Amino acid sequence: MKYYIESWKRWCDFKGRSSREAFWISHLFDIVFLFILVIFGVIFEVIFLIIIGVTLGGSPGQLFDVSRLGAPLLLLGFYVSLLVCGYFFTRLLPFIALSIRRLHDTNRSGWWLLMILLPVGQIVLLIYYLEDSYIDENKYGKNPKE
Repeated sequence: MKYYIESWKRWCDFKGRSSREAFWISHLFDIVFLFILVIFGVIFEVIFLIIIGVTLGGSPGQLFDVSRLGAPLLLLGFYVSLLVCGYFFTRLLPFIALSIRRLHDTNRSGWWLLMILLPVGQIVLLIYYLEDSYIDENKYGKNPKE
């Protein structure tokens, strides 16, 4: 949890180094939180579709009759989608900063992050993110493990 909080505190810090552990634990929290939000969104949407399906199963006169519970659930699903998008965009800059610090930890420039724009570059970056820290002090700072 301390690494996740640290990533928020250093949201705009593109200098220095971040350890492999700090990088992956921070991303684990992001993935779990987004997964929970998406699951809630899917549950609300499925409930809404079931209610709409029951409503649509009636006579043609009931074709556009939405039950009293359906509209609020659709709105709730929409708000959950907004939360997911909002969380994603608020974590974008801290993710970029943490990724650059992680690349610095492997003794690489932050410009390597542009490789994410290429399909093969994402695999290369994954390999770099999995590498252990550069043992000694480098031009980006001291080893975060020390």
